[in-house]
Formats: sequence, structure tokens, C-alpha cells
Amino acid sequence: MPCAAADAVLSSPAAEDSSTGSTYIFDLPSLPLGMALKRYNDLTRHSVLYESHLVEGKTAAPLRGRYTPAAALDRLLQGSGLAANFVTPRSATLAAVQAGHEALATRPETGSAAQRRYDGRMQQRIAWALCTGAVRTAWSERIALRFNVNGAHRIDDVAVRIASRPDMEPAVKQALDGLLLGVPPAGMKQPVVLLVRAGEQGEDCPS
Repeated sequence: MPCAAADAVLSSPAAEDSSTGSTYIFDLPSLPLGMALKRYNDLTRHSVLYESHLVEGKTAAPLRGRYTPAAALDRLLQGSGLAANFVTPRSATLAAVQAGHEALATRPETGSAAQRRYDGRMQQRIAWALCTGAVRTAWSERIALRFNVNGAHRIDDVAVRIASRPDMEPAVKQALDGLLLGVPPAGMKQPVVLLVRAGEQGEDCPS
């Protein structure tokens, strides 16, 4: 099966920074997915490898605002049925959600064990989002979250409370809004209320 990769051709001061915490300003309308991935690579110099048939006939979601490369790619893929897996800090592969992405299962599980597994995956995804880009410093704060998981299995209607750093609340909200969590277990109560305080307890960001 032929594979495709979008090669970076543009250079900018931000793109030269190899830090995975770098953010970029995106202003992309809804485009054919292959074209949107090319634009993404032109700006970020992050390689995306995929089998060409995976993007045929698919359209990327619009992307406007400042995001880390990982968050931007996640949003471009919204609704495509594809998920990105970063194999190095600057390169990712794409695969269909149904093709072995356990954390993004397409059918709801049931039972308390399923809820515990989902809770663990959910907290891992949120921790990862809080450890990238401009919101990384929020990891050291106690953060109270309340949100729903919508029909696209993403964080929606998120409310953020950081008593010690209220100035960071808008940035944390932006980082988490729309974050892909996967299918919740059947009957999960919403909204979800979560207290994030790993950094407060001296834990490092997950790698």
C-alpha cells in the first residue's frame, strides 16, 4: 500500500525550534485531509506518515489559533476516524481508530472495571495535554476540572478552576477543549469532575 508524507518546505523561527513544547499559529480552513496535513508539515516541520488510502475522500476540520503540533494534529483529524501516534517527538503515523487503538475503542465497554480503565486513559490524556506547550507550568498547580464527553468522544463544556493561578485558566481550557478521550463506558455519569494535582505532589510530567 503506498504511503504518503508531507515534507516541510517553509522555514520560520518557530519551526526551527525543535522543542516539543513549541506552539504555532494556525489559520487553516476546512481542506482535503491530505492537503491540510501538507500545510501542517510546512509550518511545523513535523512529519506525518500514512497510507494514502486513509485520507482519500476525507476533509480536515478547520484549525485556527495557537496550538502545539500534537494538539493541532489531533484537531485536524477530528471526525476523520483516524488517530495519530507520535513515534518520535517530531514524527507521527496515522491509523484508523478501529485498527488497534485500544484507548480509542469504537464500542462502549460496561462495568466498573471498564470505568476504571477509562478513568486511567482519560487522566493520562489530560496529563499529556497539560504537559505540553504554554500550559506546561500548570502541571505544578492544583487544577479542578468539570466537563462532558460529547458524541465525538471529546472533552466539551470544560470548566477550569485554578485557585492559585486563575490567570492560567483560559489557556488550560483551550488546551483541553476538544481533547479526544475515546468512547466512554456505557452509563458513565456526566459531567465528569476531576482534580489534577500530580505536579503538586512532586510527580514529573508523563513522557
